[in-house]
Amino acid sequence: MPDKSSSFFDFLYKEGNTLFDILRDKKLVIILFIITTIFLGLAIYYYRTIVQPKLNKKYVDNNEFVSLDQTDDSDNIIPKNATLYFFYTNWCPHCKKAQPEWLKLKDTTQGSVKGINIVFKEIDCDKDTNLADKFKVNGYPTIKLVYDNKIYDYDAKPDEDTLIQFLNSVL
Repeated sequence: MPDKSSSFFDFLYKEGNTLFDILRDKKLVIILFIITTIFLGLAIYYYRTIVQPKLNKKYVDNNEFVSLDQTDDSDNIIPKNATLYFFYTNWCPHCKKAQPEWLKLKDTTQGSVKGINIVFKEIDCDKDTNLADKFKVNGYPTIKLVYDNKIYDYDAKPDEDTLIQFLNSVL
């Protein structure tokens, strides 16, 4: 029985075969169609997962351009805001220990870190259960920062120095 694969390649490379002669072979056309479809599928997948997300990135400021939230007058710059939530309960001993550190942080920062205004909010979870549920508070005290439409969890013992490090790292 002759080897089919060798006759296939012999047919392709035989002198005098034109493109039309090659395309008359139905098996070859089907194989080429499948290979082309796979290649196009991979190219579309690569474009949508790797290239397209990079094309839709937000504009990154540099010193050569004026950002969109600034005008020619530097007094009209719109400051960014962040909100730092302190979720607590009155019956929790850890919350009672964390309260003085929270107050020290408020005094030290005076509502601003790195030029970003910080709004400090204390939430009594016994009274405002809806907000605690919205932020998925499971333990007390819980500190969360909302900045640039993202929520950042503070996951350490509440201490003025570590809270300032947390704010500096996120903002």
